[in-house]
This record gives sequence, C-alpha cells and structure tokens, in this order.
Amino acid sequence: MATKFILEVIACSVDDAVAAQSGGADRLEIISHFELGGLTPPINLVQDVVSSVKSLSAS
Repeated sequence: MATKFILEVIACSVDDAVAAQSGGADRLEIISHFELGGLTPPINLVQDVVSSVKSLSAS
C-alpha cells in the first residue's frame, strides 16, 4: 500500500493561501511575521483566508 503524504503549507496572506490551494496543499498553517519565526496571525487574516479558500479537509 502506498504511503499518502500530506502537504502542509505556511500562508502569511490570502494570496499565499490561494496559491497554496492551487498548488495542491492539503493543509494551511496561517501565520504572521514569518521573518520572526511565525507568530499568531490577526483574526481578520484568518477570517479572510477562510472565506477565500475552499475546504482543504481530506476527502
């Protein structure tokens, strides 16, 4: 049986999230300030990402 890999992508913006989804991401990790190691994103970024991408949940 083949191993199923999960592709998780970091997104720092709505554009990142949409591009990740288009590229086949299975999961998103939404962060802010990547240059600082990744911090908890503001709630408005999370809300914007959620409303801009389709569900990434596994089928």
